[in-house]
Amino acid sequence: MLGFLQRIGKSLMLPIAALPAAALLLRLGQPDLLNIPFIAAAGNAIFTNLALIFAIGIAVGFAKDNNGAAALAGAMGFLY
Repeated sequence: MLGFLQRIGKSLMLPIAALPAAALLLRLGQPDLLNIPFIAAAGNAIFTNLALIFAIGIAVGFAKDNNGAAALAGAMGFLY
């Protein structure tokens, strides 16, 4: 049971690690701070595709040896 929970935690590390970067990009690009629209668009793109990032991260986290084919399978499973 502990091993399974550790695998879940490991698989969620990648998507959760992307959240602070997305939040900083989104905030720095807002009109009341730096007013740089393409930086805000980059942060918004990460938040928009967050479900896809979670699908890829979970697929890679549960794959043996962090196989890249699992990331492709996770993305295809989410999209179709």
